[in-house]
Amino acid sequence: MKDNFQLNYTTYGNPYGKPLIISHGWATDSSFTLPIAKKFAHRKVILLDFPGYGLNYHIKEINPYSLEFIQSLHQSLPLKCDILAWSLSSLLAIKLCNFDKGNKIDKLVTICGTARFPADPNWPGFSGHYVMQTKKVFTKIRFKKLLRLFYALQCQSSLNSKENNLFLKQASNNMKIPNFEVLERGLEAMADMDLRLDLFNLKQPCLHLFGAYDKLVPAKLAFILKKYPRHEVFIFEKSGHMPFLTEPEKFFNIVNNFLK
Repeated sequence: MKDNFQLNYTTYGNPYGKPLIISHGWATDSSFTLPIAKKFAHRKVILLDFPGYGLNYHIKEINPYSLEFIQSLHQSLPLKCDILAWSLSSLLAIKLCNFDKGNKIDKLVTICGTARFPADPNWPGFSGHYVMQTKKVFTKIRFKKLLRLFYALQCQSSLNSKENNLFLKQASNNMKIPNFEVLERGLEAMADMDLRLDLFNLKQPCLHLFGAYDKLVPAKLAFILKKYPRHEVFIFEKSGHMPFLTEPEKFFNIVNNFLK
C-alpha cells in the first residue's frame, strides 16, 4: 500500500509476493487474522486494521463504510491484489470490489461473510429480533462487559483446540478495546446494509467460505451463492465462524488453490 495513505497496516511474508489483503471482523483487530497470514507467508500479506481498531485505534471519526473511505482505500491498494475478508468486513470488501473499475483487485474470498446479515424470506441470516435485542442491550454503560462475555465465549468454543482457545484469549486480552461509537457503527452496518445486488454484479471471481456450525452466517447461504456467476462456495463441516483456526490445513488448501 502507498505510504501516504492515512491507515496504518502490518505486512507479513514475502515482500516480493503477490499482495494479499486480509481484513478482520467486528470487535477484533488484525492480530486475530495472523494465523491466516502465517499460512500465506509466500505472499505479500497486508493485514488491515480498520478505523478505530488496532494500529488505527486513534482514527475514530472515519466511517469505513462510507464512499469516501472506500475511494481512499481503493486508491491505496497495490495493483493485482487479492482480498480475503472475514465476517463483517465482507461488506466493506464487496463495496471495494464493486468500486474497482481499474482491475486492481483480482479475486475476493469471504470467510463466514455475507452481503446481508439479517434474514428475509429469500435469504438466510439471523433474525430481525436478534438485531433489535442486540442494539437494545449494547449501550455505553454495558458494552465493555458484553465484549468481555463475547471474547470469553469465543475462547471456550468446543470446536477449538486448546491452542486455538489460548490464541484467542491472548489476542482478545492484548487488543485495545474499540470505543463504543466504532463498535456501534459496525452493528448498524450489520443490521442495515444490503449489498446482494453489488455482490451479484461483481466482475471478480469470488470464493465464499462457511462453517457448518456458524450461528451468525448460516452455511445454507452457500446454496444461493453458488448460483451466482463467477462465485464458488465451500462449507467446512467441523467449523463455526473461524474455519481458519478450526480446519487450518483444509482452509489453506482451498483458498490457495482458488487464488492460483
